[in-house]
Amino acid sequence: MQSRVYRGAIRISFILLVSFTTARMTASNPEIPWRNLVVHGPFKVGDKDLISASAQELSAGESEASLNAGLAPLGEDGDANEGPGRQSPKAVVSFDAIASLNNVDPGIAVGTSYVLVSDAVNGIAVYDKTGKLIPPKSGQSDFANPFSIGSLFSKVKADIDPTLNMPSDLPTGFPREIKGYGDVRIMFDAYRKRFWIYAQAKNELHGFTTDRKIVHHPNIKVARRNKAAVAVSKTEDPRDGFYTYWWNETIHNGECNKFKGCSDPVFKTSGEGADYPSIGISPKYFIATAGVNRRDPTFITDTLAKAKLWNDKCETGFKEHGQKFDFCGPFYFHLMVVDADNMSHGLPFPTGESKQEEFMSRSYGLFIDAQNYVTDRSEDGDFAHDMARGVRPVVMHGPKPKVLSPNIVESADAYFATTFIDRSAKEPVHYLTLWSLLGGYLFPTLYRIHPITFDANWHEVMLNASYRDGKLYATFQQPVVWKSLGGNSLWSIRVLRINTLNAITEIDRTFGGRNKFDDKSTARFDYQVPGIEANKDGDMVLVYVRSSSGLPQEVRFSLWDHDETDIRPSRLLRAEGKNDEPWWDTAGIAVDPADDEAIWVAHIFTTNTGSRRIAVGKILGEKISTK
Repeated sequence: MQSRVYRGAIRISFILLVSFTTARMTASNPEIPWRNLVVHGPFKVGDKDLISASAQELSAGESEASLNAGLAPLGEDGDANEGPGRQSPKAVVSFDAIASLNNVDPGIAVGTSYVLVSDAVNGIAVYDKTGKLIPPKSGQSDFANPFSIGSLFSKVKADIDPTLNMPSDLPTGFPREIKGYGDVRIMFDAYRKRFWIYAQAKNELHGFTTDRKIVHHPNIKVARRNKAAVAVSKTEDPRDGFYTYWWNETIHNGECNKFKGCSDPVFKTSGEGADYPSIGISPKYFIATAGVNRRDPTFITDTLAKAKLWNDKCETGFKEHGQKFDFCGPFYFHLMVVDADNMSHGLPFPTGESKQEEFMSRSYGLFIDAQNYVTDRSEDGDFAHDMARGVRPVVMHGPKPKVLSPNIVESADAYFATTFIDRSAKEPVHYLTLWSLLGGYLFPTLYRIHPITFDANWHEVMLNASYRDGKLYATFQQPVVWKSLGGNSLWSIRVLRINTLNAITEIDRTFGGRNKFDDKSTARFDYQVPGIEANKDGDMVLVYVRSSSGLPQEVRFSLWDHDETDIRPSRLLRAEGKNDEPWWDTAGIAVDPADDEAIWVAHIFTTNTGSRRIAVGKILGEKISTK
């Protein structure tokens, strides 16, 4: 076992910044199992390989957010507003993304000259910074814009399909190849000046996992396949093409079709499913996470009743530390770490095992377990299975902090972050857990935060995090009962800023309810699906959607200026049609590397015809000429 530094930052004001001297103590560091991550590729993709994107139906199997008012914490009276100061500034640039990007999970990536916008499945559009779709380069006959995810990863699919290793005795027509892509994520890497695109490649089992089919074809339980398809642009101009790669999105995915597992005692079976990936970047690594749903295939499913127990809610049960939980498991986060320089240069990867301190690609399995400083029980005491969506890779900006005696956090090569409710004592204690990757090992550091809840609803997990100049920025949504709004339980936004250099939680602020400039005093709004970023000056921007019964859904953003003591009331970016339940997974937000000052945002609104569109805006920075 290794030792770690425990940093418990003293609880601060609900709104303002306060400095404290923090206590430190040592404790045992959990052993996080790791495996070699085999990276396949590269496969070169040029402009002639890309085809235009078209709209698709919404992804199946998604569910909208629900709110349990009985579990919501009590907000401080008088704080049911977005802030007391001036209103956030108007967007410098704003436009609607092309109509074919009408699915969920909006994303944005901003380079020196170009802006990429994506949705979950349909494709990626490339704009200049005035909001115009870019044409082909001089000498190019065509450039599909937007281009489809399927065309970007067509060579990846051709390489994956022969390796899927499907089990025998599957139903007629069962998908034995990659059938679709989903959960697309995009990002610009300012260290290497490259765009990154990540997508889940999967064999799409919709209609094949019914109770009756599982009774007659039990091998369905080990037939799900999830692969990570990753592209990195050859230059900072996407029209110059991409290098594409792929790897297993769950550890050993497809390698073992035996119900009891094969040679690996920790990661045994092939039928696990991955969900909700996220991506990040550091000076050294491209990093990603995905939640892994473990369903025990040894559970007998020879009757419809038994198949229903396994299939519907995975109620086969398991034990952990003497406590029995209802859901299959234990579930884990797959932390994927890959040498970014190697990929950005379009180089192949070694396939053999490497020493712990020397690796180019690695998988870590971080299990949902309080001993791993991850919330493992919901408010009702059951297994917090949806926490599998709750670990975020951190997007890093700039160099490592320059300190005389750097500790593990300041020396780390990459970071992952999550929230943690420690229920081991009579009263729960609440933390943000920051995992630092150093020398091939993961080291956790805990920072005290205000109370949070987790009621088996994944919408309360951290949604994104970034790091620069020794400060971690993070956001998530949570239900809050605002007394000043008549005791209504409303989704609200949580914003955190943690100084890792002195272990102080500098900002822990919850806001929501209404806007003093735009709303009536009787207004009540839910604030959901936030994203956060900070520029070189430490100015924070948050983007989110806002909804209320009978009113159009709004895309809004808020500025927290580095010289101000509180967040500013929000500014409307876009609203049009009917209210829509925001059940997607992401908000798009990115710092503009051209000046490291502007912050771009992308989020979903609903049109008057009922379709979804992505609104794009640039906050701060100089206005760009449209001549």
